[in-house]
Amino acid sequence: MQKQVSSKLVALTFGVLVISLVIAFYAVAWTEPSQSPPGGNVATPLNIGPTGQSKEGGLILNTGGAAIGLIVVNGDVGIGTTNPGAKLDVQGGDIRVGIVTIKGDGSVSPNLNADMVDGKHAMSSCYMISDRFCSFSIWNQVTLSCPSDRLAVSAQMNVDSASYNYGGGNAKIVSFNGVYGGSATFGVIGLCYQINLFCCK
Repeated sequence: MQKQVSSKLVALTFGVLVISLVIAFYAVAWTEPSQSPPGGNVATPLNIGPTGQSKEGGLILNTGGAAIGLIVVNGDVGIGTTNPGAKLDVQGGDIRVGIVTIKGDGSVSPNLNADMVDGKHAMSSCYMISDRFCSFSIWNQVTLSCPSDRLAVSAQMNVDSASYNYGGGNAKIVSFNGVYGGSATFGVIGLCYQINLFCCK
């Protein structure tokens, strides 16, 4: 005749096993804090609350490739400063936009000018084309022209005091077009004049 195992014995055995497993789990998984509270606490995660938050590590945004990576709706943005005085205030370093670097001392490298804004080079060097002429009896015209790669920027007529001046004459700049390869036409009667055309590129 077989003996029945007591239900109390089964329950006791099961309880001992469960307690043993629980004790083993906590003994393996639990690590004693290295510091007394609140030292060693995990940093508060960034959230949508109204209180300003700081983060010791770097912040990487838009790893998913959204169309707009960052929007600052209000206030100023400071880089290298906690007290920005402009919409974007960069202190202690340079700003680079494409090939242009705005340095911390305010200088720009390379130097900015209006080069090639209209398909032509900006004015970087100029020189003057000059002539001197007199006309005592008839209206006379002289035209000076800049090379095709230079802009006519100014035309002048000056009385040549070292030359003979015939009273009652008149003089004027007949035309000046102020373009690349441009020209100026000067007209005079009764006077001796120094004429100048300034060409730049």
